[in-house]
Amino acid sequence: MTPTQIALVTASWRRSQDRRRALYDATAAALPADDRDERAARILDTVDRLHPLLAHPAALERETEALIGQWAQWTLDRRAETEGALLRGLAAALGPVPAETEAAWRAALDLFHEILGQLVLRPFGSELRP
Repeated sequence: MTPTQIALVTASWRRSQDRRRALYDATAAALPADDRDERAARILDTVDRLHPLLAHPAALERETEALIGQWAQWTLDRRAETEGALLRGLAAALGPVPAETEAAWRAALDLFHEILGQLVLRPFGSELRP
């Protein structure tokens, strides 16, 4: 991610906190009914924990690893649902999200999923030895 993208994600997330209930409600409404409340809370908690670390890759990876149990039932369909729900929640809290800000959020989500994928696919734990 570029410094500009990190700044856009951070600034928009901070602004969305003034309308946290609208953010949560719209995020939850965009998810399947079976576990929408739990997933919406998990999504917002994950963003709360990870967005300050976007400029610090090692810390971001450690925190993602700490969260991995919460994302154990991850599939590509759930990824798409999660991303769509979060972006709808942001739009509800902020109004229309500019294309540049949405692109920054997509880059942040891609980074999270890349780290998550690497962690899930490590059959020998987090320590790689030469």
